[in-house]
Amino acid sequence: MEELTRRVNRQGGLRMEELTRRVNRQGDLRMEELTRRVNRQGYLRMEELTRRVNRQGDLRMEELTRRVNRQNDLRMEELTRCVNRQGVF
Repeated sequence: MEELTRRVNRQGGLRMEELTRRVNRQGDLRMEELTRRVNRQGYLRMEELTRRVNRQGDLRMEELTRRVNRQNDLRMEELTRCVNRQGVF
């Protein structure tokens, strides 16, 4: 009976160890998948943020370019008026 008890306990222990390994492995796989999903979402959010920042930078650069061009146009008009008033040499 003692031998039988030891065998049963040993088999139960082995089964419990195997079950524990399976559960842990599934937990590890799920955690890896969750980590990949979180990282992917992080990458997607960063890409979107980068696009927004770049777009804002592009819009600001366009606005700055328009302002500079407008100032240059006004200066050229003023210079043209001055030259015309002075006459051609």
